[in-house]
Amino acid sequence: MLKVGDTVKVINKTLFYTEITEVIPIGTICRVTSTEYSEKEGNIVGIVPLDGSREYWYLECEVEKLESNVIKNPEISNKSLEEFINRMEMNGINSDAMMCVIENLSHLAADNGFDREGFFDELINMMNKD
Repeated sequence: MLKVGDTVKVINKTLFYTEITEVIPIGTICRVTSTEYSEKEGNIVGIVPLDGSREYWYLECEVEKLESNVIKNPEISNKSLEEFINRMEMNGINSDAMMCVIENLSHLAADNGFDREGFFDELINMMNKD
């Protein structure tokens, strides 16, 4: 049974009003923000994507619990991300293009279960080898 604070990955579509739809894209990493039990549907969880603020309700069977060490709190990775941005700016990378790349890399890392902080640390290490 999931509890508030658990990290989950969306693995299926859900009922949204009267339609079965992909409210949150399948594969998105989310935090459980609330839980309820329904006699009809069973365990229901309120989830919020790591980069979002709106809560959506999913059946517990429509999400998969991730180990707590797979994804760390996004705030923890700010130092690594700032260092990565500074390194890119030193190399003359356009800030708009850089932010687009960072956003895509961040989603790619999270969607594949990587620790976001470790992902940026590894990028920095690779750049420092040059």
